[in-house]
Amino acid sequence: MAKCGACGPGYATPLDAMKGPREEIVYVPCIYRNTGTEKPDYLATVDVDPKSPHYCQVIHRLPMPNLRDELHHSGWNACSSCFGDATKKRNRLILPSVISSRVYVVDVGTDLRAPRIHKIVEPVELFWKGNVANPHTSHCLGSGDILISCLGDPSGNGKGGFILLDGETFEVKGNWENGAKVPPLGYDFWYQPRHNVLLSTEWGAPKALADGFNPADIEKGHYGRRINVWDWSTHTYVQAIDLGKGSIPLEIRFLHNPDAAEGFVGCALSGAVHRFYKTEKGDWAAEKVIEVPSKKVQGWLLPDMPGLITDILISLDDRFLYFSNWLHGDIRQYDISDTRKPKLVGQVFLGGSITAGGPVTVVEDKELQGQPEPFVIKGKRMRGGPQMIQLSLDGKRLYVTSSLYSGWDKQFYPDLIKEGSVMLQIDVDTDRGGLRVNENFLVDFGKEPDGPVLAHEIRYPGGDCTSDIWILGLQFLESSYWRMSPCSQLAMYMNLSSIEMMRSAMKAAAEKQRAPETAAPGQTVPRAQLTSPPALPCASGTPEPAEHRPEQLCGNPREQPGHHRPAPARQTASCTSSSSTAALEESDREAFAMDRCRVQCYEYPPCHETVKAPREEVAYVTCTYRETCVEEPDFLATVDLNPRSPHYGKVIHRLPMPNLRDELHCSGWSTSCGCRGSSPGRWTKLVVPCLISSRIYVVDVDTHCWAPRLYKMIEPVDVFWKCNKGHLVTVHSLPNGDVLIANMGDAAGHGKGGFIVLDGETFELKGNWEKDCEVPPTGYDFWYQARLNVLVSSAGVVPRIAGRGFNPADLKKGVYGRRLNVWDLSCHTLKQCFDLGEDSLPISVKFLHNPDAAEGYVACALSGIIYRFYKCQGESWEVEEVIRIPAKDVSGWIMPKMPAFIADLIISMDDRFMYIANWLHGDIRQYELSRNCKPRLVGQVFVGGSILRCGPVTVCRDEELKCQPDPLVIKCRRVYGGPAKLQLSLDGKRLYVTNSFYSTWDKQFYPDLIKEGSVMLQIDVDTEKGGLCVNKNFLVDFGCSLAHEMHFPTGDVTTEIEP
Repeated sequence: MAKCGACGPGYATPLDAMKGPREEIVYVPCIYRNTGTEKPDYLATVDVDPKSPHYCQVIHRLPMPNLRDELHHSGWNACSSCFGDATKKRNRLILPSVISSRVYVVDVGTDLRAPRIHKIVEPVELFWKGNVANPHTSHCLGSGDILISCLGDPSGNGKGGFILLDGETFEVKGNWENGAKVPPLGYDFWYQPRHNVLLSTEWGAPKALADGFNPADIEKGHYGRRINVWDWSTHTYVQAIDLGKGSIPLEIRFLHNPDAAEGFVGCALSGAVHRFYKTEKGDWAAEKVIEVPSKKVQGWLLPDMPGLITDILISLDDRFLYFSNWLHGDIRQYDISDTRKPKLVGQVFLGGSITAGGPVTVVEDKELQGQPEPFVIKGKRMRGGPQMIQLSLDGKRLYVTSSLYSGWDKQFYPDLIKEGSVMLQIDVDTDRGGLRVNENFLVDFGKEPDGPVLAHEIRYPGGDCTSDIWILGLQFLESSYWRMSPCSQLAMYMNLSSIEMMRSAMKAAAEKQRAPETAAPGQTVPRAQLTSPPALPCASGTPEPAEHRPEQLCGNPREQPGHHRPAPARQTASCTSSSSTAALEESDREAFAMDRCRVQCYEYPPCHETVKAPREEVAYVTCTYRETCVEEPDFLATVDLNPRSPHYGKVIHRLPMPNLRDELHCSGWSTSCGCRGSSPGRWTKLVVPCLISSRIYVVDVDTHCWAPRLYKMIEPVDVFWKCNKGHLVTVHSLPNGDVLIANMGDAAGHGKGGFIVLDGETFELKGNWEKDCEVPPTGYDFWYQARLNVLVSSAGVVPRIAGRGFNPADLKKGVYGRRLNVWDLSCHTLKQCFDLGEDSLPISVKFLHNPDAAEGYVACALSGIIYRFYKCQGESWEVEEVIRIPAKDVSGWIMPKMPAFIADLIISMDDRFMYIANWLHGDIRQYELSRNCKPRLVGQVFVGGSILRCGPVTVCRDEELKCQPDPLVIKCRRVYGGPAKLQLSLDGKRLYVTNSFYSTWDKQFYPDLIKEGSVMLQIDVDTEKGGLCVNKNFLVDFGCSLAHEMHFPTGDVTTEIEP
């Protein structure tokens, strides 16, 4: 690589680049999506050095840590646009994923031949900060930042915006564009600051093109037709150049000479190449200079088959233009000495859809006399057509791959899916023009270790003609230029008319603005190379040997799911008043003014009606590694709860998910008591939605209940595009057998309540549950009562704001929910809402289990209030306050008053007791419900929290406690965090608790919980008089993971809904 002492990456000019060294390796993204192979995409390193013993071989594979990303294009963190900045290095490859919207940053600097993952930018970063998705092309900027174009918004609609990454940290900075005006679609782009312009193109709306091409979508405006012109300095959209309906302009290239105000764009569907240029008026225009005529055919999708120009590039000396016709199967070379009249000088056929003997018959062809023969090299018939192309720096070798995009590959070339794609090399005559296949070069991606794969874009480690942009091209520019602001640089471009004037200006700037050279930025420590996750259908880990398995682990098989109806509701005192009622009588508060963790019991008549069911012997617990700095996938833990087992209190199996950073949170069964009359079997599938990624896992717990396995996975884009929902929470099965899942927001992370429905048999996503009606501003938990034709839902937070942590400044801004929502269960419409107070944050909601009881409770996390909701005469509902947990005056905390933060609420199966978890105050409370309008506190125990003695928080005033509780230590393990999720045994005698609420908030409020990991505890319950006591012999230590919700294979109090 040509260097000039203290120069940065790349080359001073395009002509200097042509003198660079011959390519020895290339990087190629390889895709398994839509191939039927459940393996992650990977970055292949291919040896292209003819002197190497590994010539034409993949010498390294870097698997991504997630499935179904659809790697597509790539770009550099620094290129020739940063040539004058000696602090920049081309050492990171940017890999956007066009479907998952994830962006991988790959370290190629440490080991050029064995790249490793440096950083992962999660989709929610693009969604929450930029409201864009489906990233495509990436280019580095002269400033060092990285610009990525996007195809759409998080809901799968078209949107031609951009996202900007910091060039050092690779954090998302936000949108590049200014103003509300953006093109309706996006795809590729190229910029040239010297002309104060960025030009972008349009493919199609992501959810229209994702699974294949439908010609009807052209008439609907789902495919592009414009070159979009942006003002480089102001980042504003200023002009659209219409190339005609259905043209679909894809790849766009300026001439490499930075003085040239022109270039070319290839239009896929119209088969045209347009020259764009700057007019005398200063705006931009385009003219058609090449047209590939469509062929009239039979046996194809349409009567006319376009060439489908899918890639285009220009040699570094601006002499030749190359493009590929993916459907017709040829690559063409044009002499562009006269840019207005390109001259065809080379052509070669490499597969395509019109080969002789295939299913397509050409009935009229304006170019060819007959159909080309199939292309065979080294005994391998090429499937597909020429797609992505890359030219060597000297212009003598053209590399080509055959995959366009997995969804379209599957539609147009099904044999390509079966046999995999190839990479070929074309020898180029750079004197007179001409193309010839190198018969000794073949990279067969059909023979990869995990099966045939689809190879796409090609990238050289030292830069190439599709990644590098020259903005000056002058070797003598002093380094002081690169410290100027972009506006100063632009002024220089626009005002200096000659090299001599530029030289003078630079010398003057150097004398006037001379600053000490900055040290090279510190290098980020690369992450450990991530390994491939397990295949989707298989469970990870080995089940315990038969002799060590817990006895009767699954209980007795049942023909139908669910248990007998809970005990009938007791006759209670009439409680129809809607006025607020204090939660505790003064005497109760005094009795529970405790100086440490203690149990208090109250007299209560013995309950003769109990649920008779097997004792729980295992529990399934959702565990996440997100925010823990452990780059491992979340997992579903199987915990042994059988005290007779040698593995009591231990995790006996872990089922890792095949993706990172999902944030497993809630879960629920595909069938329950409510389905008993119609479902053909027992609990067999656990539905596990993801709070952050919005992915849904369906887990098979029937085949091996102690070793669950992944049964099905629903991708986030399915949820985003079909429902415009995201951030999934609570799961319940419906009486008809379908599965209902509450959502907290939309795809972009704005607050949005509502529900999505899965088919209870196939687990296919059916769509939104609610009809066309107003939906709540946020959502979280829900419960329904079929006999009363009602569903009641609670409110969550705005994910894109509160998802980053709790900020008191967000209070009174609508970030935290405040409503209890009442729905008509049969009509799926919202019919009533209750405002529970600003920032009350009603999270957990539960009906009484008795299906005839028209009442229940909702817990408000931030206000510390529990409301009873109940049905009045007619169809209306009312609410009343029944419990209020006062905030504590504190110092050393984020606010002067600390709320209890009621994170969970559950009710025993006999409707006698209610339990709540105060995540910040650290206590679990048991309330007796004989008078439902006035619950009575009968048990309390502290199991952590933020107000412990000798901690950073000092309680200045407390209406309940005399002093701060002591830390809880079990089996020499101190418990960090506070009680977050509760689960009660069916007989009501054992209460289980975990202490992780949500990973980001865990990290904020309980940093030691992130370091030490969470635990699962067991609380013994006095079901006669009331009372709670920690079982000191039970502790499940989850290590560095954060454990959240628990479910029993035999059903539990948080999933069972009676019909």
